[in-house]
Amino acid sequence: MISCSERNELIMDWSSVVNHPCKIMFTSWEKGVQWSGESDGVTEEYDRFANPGIPLAMISDDPDAYPWLESIPARLLPHLLEFEQLWPDLLFPAMWFLSRYPGSSELLMSSPLLVALLLQSAKAAGWDESTTAELLSAPKSQIVAACDAYINKADGQPVQQLTFKQSRSNEFKLLGKSQDRSADQQAGDLHYLDSILLRWRNFLPNYATSPNL
Repeated sequence: MISCSERNELIMDWSSVVNHPCKIMFTSWEKGVQWSGESDGVTEEYDRFANPGIPLAMISDDPDAYPWLESIPARLLPHLLEFEQLWPDLLFPAMWFLSRYPGSSELLMSSPLLVALLLQSAKAAGWDESTTAELLSAPKSQIVAACDAYINKADGQPVQQLTFKQSRSNEFKLLGKSQDRSADQQAGDLHYLDSILLRWRNFLPNYATSPNL
């Protein structure tokens, strides 16, 4: 069902499952990850924020996908898999941008929560590609300020706009109430909480009154 073309496109053929010609294709990392679908001879290329519904974790365990997976930087792949566990609907947008703007990979590895906040804001606000790409490589305080500016217009709290699949703790509420803090302070909070989220999700409520925040 999974194969790689000569151009190192990942091809998932669902024809035998749905009883008519149906394929999903992903271009390689080097060319900029893009997904498209082919059904009954008609091919459609999807928006960068569209969710293909194919878990990277499933693909990563299939030997037939290894040539395509090897196009992804080895140090980045584990971070993408962790990102998918928390924000599955944002994985493909993250891969779309990171494969085209490699300088933004550092942000995913150091502050995945901030990447999720930025992509969610970009999708909701309709930011164009260049604006989103520039912010992914910008200082963290600038990213927080840009997201806050959009969320404030929408009359909401930035962190509360995100859907946390595996974790709903007091830390997110705490961050959501930090609008009176400067962008630099908020960016510092996000960096600190990212490392905690990845290691101590089950114990986060205990940090609600931490002097470190």
